[in-house]
Amino acid sequence: MTASETTFEIEEVRDVDARWVELCELYLDLYRHHEPYSPPLVTDWQRRWRSYLGGGVERLILLGRVEGEAVALMNARINRSSGVYNEAFGFLEDAYVKPEQRGTGLAQAMLDRTETWCTKRGIDLLRLSVHAQNELGRHFWDKSGFEPLMQIVSKNLKVAS
Repeated sequence: MTASETTFEIEEVRDVDARWVELCELYLDLYRHHEPYSPPLVTDWQRRWRSYLGGGVERLILLGRVEGEAVALMNARINRSSGVYNEAFGFLEDAYVKPEQRGTGLAQAMLDRTETWCTKRGIDLLRLSVHAQNELGRHFWDKSGFEPLMQIVSKNLKVAS
């Protein structure tokens, strides 16, 4: 079966505990993809991430499946009146598709589902962060209609010895 012939399903995760092993596997794959330009995970990352996912916010967690196997993850939440600003927006926190499933339309279908979920909740703005070095991710988000909103810059203060 070629990539263009791949049939996939998208599951909305309602019970994080029931899908925990699959979620962690995909999150680790996402981390490994970003590892060259990301800090290391803390030792208790699973406990912290589990607590965060169940933190009581409006959240959508999607698993993309091919032949029953979880091959993609998308995790979004809604921010309402955060900080001192009266604003509401969706924020796409995590998105990952295993390499062998890229180009099949799965990521776009998951993004479409996330956008619909936001719209049904009165949200008309979806944001995300993408590493500047993640060319694959930047290309996908660009072609999906995302535009730069702000630029976050950093400076490494570590003194060379």
